Amino acid sequence: MSLAALGAFDGLHPGHMKVIEAAGPSPGIVFFEPIPRQAFAGGGWRERITTAGERYEMLRDKGLDSIITLPFDGHMAETSPEEFVEILADIGLFSGYVVGYDFRYGKGALGNTETLRGGLCKHGLSLIVVNPRTIGSLPVKSGRIRSYIREGNLEEASLLLGRSYGATGVVARGRGLGRKLGFPTLNIRVPVPNCFPPPAATPPSPEKVASAERPWLSWFPGRT
Repeated sequence: MSLAALGAFDGLHPGHMKVIEAAGPSPGIVFFEPIPRQAFAGGGWRERITTAGERYEMLRDKGLDSIITLPFDGHMAETSPEEFVEILADIGLFSGYVVGYDFRYGKGALGNTETLRGGLCKHGLSLIVVNPRTIGSLPVKSGRIRSYIREGNLEEASLLLGRSYGATGVVARGRGLGRKLGFPTLNIRVPVPNCFPPPAATPPSPEKVASAERPWLSWFPGRT
């Protein structure tokens, strides 16, 4: 049986990918939905880097399709570290798990990598703990990326993500301002939990449209 990477994996940044890659060429993925931080904060939390759908599609694009979602609800939040290990063991599909160096679990985040190793060992399962991926001497963490996005520093956020930061959503009807501006506009309605930059325009960047270089401008309005 293969190993499974375990975590919240919000953003799927290089630190997360280091954990996943440590699980081997065809690993399983076990993650939480919603992510624990979101579940504890309630419905008004707007800090997701990737939605559930984006995270799933990104994993599929990387050829990873053995994905198990653990619902992080009130019952899971009250689960003791020992009970959580039982949940992992009962999955029965993996020979062990891979987690990041700072992985915590169980009610009150009382479980750590050492208690997880001991608990899994009782079930004949192994544990690999992966050291952080660092950029600029600091570990790549979702919290750092969220901070940069909130500040509007998308360049640093994208550097830590290993890709340009973006959000997906549904095309929505706007206020018809594009007709006054003299060029087409596209309004995207993104899910509420998404982490979003402050209301500001980003510098124009060249974009090829119909084989011609045209400037484009993106603007992130405030949300209520």
